[in-house]
Amino acid sequence: MPWLLAGLLASGPLPGIRFKAMAGSSLIECGKDISGHALFRTTGTKSVSEGIGPTYHIAEIMPISLKDLRLYVSNLTLIEADGSETKPVFTADGKWQNSSVALLDFENLSGDCTGTSDTNSLVKITIPNKLYKGIRFEVGVPEEFNHQNPALANSPLNVSGLAWGWAMGYRFLIAEFVSHDPTANGNTAVFHLGSGGCSMSAPYACARPNRAVIDLQPAGGYNPSTQSVKLDLKALVNGWDIRSGSISCHSESAMTCASPFTNLGIDFSTGNLSGIQSVFSISNE
Repeated sequence: MPWLLAGLLASGPLPGIRFKAMAGSSLIECGKDISGHALFRTTGTKSVSEGIGPTYHIAEIMPISLKDLRLYVSNLTLIEADGSETKPVFTADGKWQNSSVALLDFENLSGDCTGTSDTNSLVKITIPNKLYKGIRFEVGVPEEFNHQNPALANSPLNVSGLAWGWAMGYRFLIAEFVSHDPTANGNTAVFHLGSGGCSMSAPYACARPNRAVIDLQPAGGYNPSTQSVKLDLKALVNGWDIRSGSISCHSESAMTCASPFTNLGIDFSTGNLSGIQSVFSISNE
């Protein structure tokens, strides 16, 4: 089977599952303009062969500058070569994860980025030394932990900026950037994913769970020692256009939320899974 070629056994214990944030083929870094592609127009007028790099606009503009990118990951499953599943326990570290939920943080307070200088791109788990063909995880906080006082919660659920008081829950994913395109300079894109239609008193419940389930089983298999999980900001906001003004989605308005929800494989009207997500993939880079 060809996917076994990528799923080679690791030579030793692995620290966990590595994530990286990209926008198209551009690495996301605070304090740096992000173009969405690695190639730029040089010469020619008609084709890539004549020197024109692809124009991968992000929300129809470029370049952008990151403001915030954080997400909660939970319910992680490793899919073995024979199709069986392993549910590793998260390694509680007192900051980035407890035994059930991990926080990934790609902003570092430089440039336009908010938050703190600390970052995290690793979900720390013990990975059994086996062959794997894929990985599955949820973007979100499990329902049993989603309605609590962040001031009393353990890390990583004690981050006040990720608590959503008006929705009695957490922001599962925050993605924000500002345009540095001279034709739309200062326009912003803001996407906050969290459960919707929530009751404001106990017993807390939400009509729309809005938890994305990411199932990645690439044809070449999955090797945690050499591959990472890629989050593509460009793919997340595919369908948005901030050339004429800022756009924001707080998981409540179908007008602005429909596109990113579809990109995450979520039906906005129900909050349930629908279709195939296009935001996450396995990366060899």
